[in-house]
Amino acid sequence: MKKPIYKRWWFWLLALIVVFAAIGSNGEEKTQQAEQSTAQPTNSQPKEAAAPAEKPKAETPAKTYKVGEAVQVDNFTYTVSGTSNKKQIGNEYLNKKTENTFLVIDVAIKNGDKEARMMDTSLFKLKDANGTEYDPMAEADMYVNGDSPLFLANVNPGLTKKGKVVFELPTDAKGLQLVVSSGLGFSGGKTELINLGK
Repeated sequence: MKKPIYKRWWFWLLALIVVFAAIGSNGEEKTQQAEQSTAQPTNSQPKEAAAPAEKPKAETPAKTYKVGEAVQVDNFTYTVSGTSNKKQIGNEYLNKKTENTFLVIDVAIKNGDKEARMMDTSLFKLKDANGTEYDPMAEADMYVNGDSPLFLANVNPGLTKKGKVVFELPTDAKGLQLVVSSGLGFSGGKTELINLGK
């Protein structure tokens, strides 16, 4: 007597193959549908083109002052009276030499504040035509200002301190502008430019 077909091993093998094939094809259809739904825009209306970004407004260049003009920066007023280039600063006993050039700037600083303010060479910086910045030589104070140093000088309200500020520069530095500050440390923050004509 023959076994019923459902008791034969190959029947169940075929049945499993059919079941797995059906599950696989169903999963593929769902994946394709999901991909199509994400590819198509949900809104039939065309998207508006993004507005072009506005160009940043050009900054207004800071006013540049000239030698001889009084330049107010907050409570300080600066006046540069002249400049000179030297290879040596000091005197025959105490001096300093350079292979480059010393730019010596004659300046007067008036304290317009209601209290005493500290004056110092660090109130200044120098810029050339390329935007390179130079720091003043604090140690040069003793060579050019003698008994009336500018370094850490305390000046009372309404008084003016005169002195010289020295920068050591390459001999070919051009387009020099003196940057003057509103104060030392926390009292600073504002600056103006003085064109030295060099």
